[in-house]
Amino acid sequence: MKYTLLFLLATFISSCTKDKTQGILPAKIFVCDSTVTYIHAVKEIMDTKCALSGCHDAQTPGGGFNLSAYQSCKDLATTPILLCTIRHDTCGYKAMPYPIGTAKLSDSLIAIISCWITNGAPL
Repeated sequence: MKYTLLFLLATFISSCTKDKTQGILPAKIFVCDSTVTYIHAVKEIMDTKCALSGCHDAQTPGGGFNLSAYQSCKDLATTPILLCTIRHDTCGYKAMPYPIGTAKLSDSLIAIISCWITNGAPL
């Protein structure tokens, strides 16, 4: 029995790999610390998932939210709206990404954004 548990544990640990679908965060370990900043983590997420033409870029700020620049992202991060919408919580705002039925961001990307907000949304 002891060897079976060790085998299962070793198999589980060795199966952890990088999140190849997102390419931003190793799926196996995430530590929320001061290295999670806008420039080093959040900007890439916003640029590739949110601040797109027809969504939340400077020219087409859907819902009035421009997520193509640090200050506007930080301003939104001071409200519950950003996390509520990317987590697909019920909060009176559309779940993002939109349209409804579109898969939400991966848990690892949501964790990065949540950590950034928790840390005070540093540049």
